[in-house]
Amino acid sequence: MNARIKKLFADTIVITSYISVIVIMAIYIIFLLIKFQSLPPLIPLFNQIPWGEGRLATKVQLFLPLGIASTIVAVNTGILLFFSSDTPLVTRLVSLTNFLVPLFALLLIIRTVLIVV
Repeated sequence: MNARIKKLFADTIVITSYISVIVIMAIYIIFLLIKFQSLPPLIPLFNQIPWGEGRLATKVQLFLPLGIASTIVAVNTGILLFFSSDTPLVTRLVSLTNFLVPLFALLLIIRTVLIVV
């Protein structure tokens, strides 16, 4: 297993992806901590639901997209460890997905918070 991890992180695209994921998640947390006090108690987070109270979420639920993104990154990392020795293309594509999922979660939260505040 240790050899697979070393081989996985020998690719510069994978390293760049994971560093970017860590930076994006840190920006997400810092942004929410800065804006948390100025947010109203209920925020329209679930925009795909028809208009009404079902769209509203509490301030704490703003961390939900970060949790989902972290779970997806963890699952993708398991996939990467499994496929890293076989196909470098799959490894790079899953690394790109690891980068995009937290980025879209960050954009969702920034857009939602800036609309409300």
